[in-house]
Amino acid sequence: MGADDIARTALLEKEIFSDAWSEASVRSHMAGAANVSLGAFPAEDSPGEAAPEAAGYLLGMIVCDEAEVYRVAADPARRRQGIGSALLEAFLGECRARGVRLVSLEVRAANDPAIRMYANAGFANAGLRKDYYRDPADDGIVMRLEL
Repeated sequence: MGADDIARTALLEKEIFSDAWSEASVRSHMAGAANVSLGAFPAEDSPGEAAPEAAGYLLGMIVCDEAEVYRVAADPARRRQGIGSALLEAFLGECRARGVRLVSLEVRAANDPAIRMYANAGFANAGLRKDYYRDPADDGIVMRLEL
């Protein structure tokens, strides 16, 4: 993703997450040297048409041989189309190419679809952070994948 995708990502953040990142936070993330920002874009309908808006995104970080997934999101109108899984696989491919050995993430305990997606990608439960999330209150499940 590039600078043109910051506003769209921030809008999706507000629509999807109760703890949404601001546009400034998304911009800061995209500027970070170790950070990875991937977007899923629908195919253009016809040549010369304006570039399509992101249908989903993944924000993460790769440092040395470790990586962390911060956010994976799909436009609510495009959910259950494999966008999140495709973004996750693209990120894991980048991790493998860079020699990453361990990928970690946190997910709300109540977010069953995300937990299933991560488990299907090979992530395993590595711990629980009681009352980690607010608005609404929820535990955080730490998941890890050894590559």
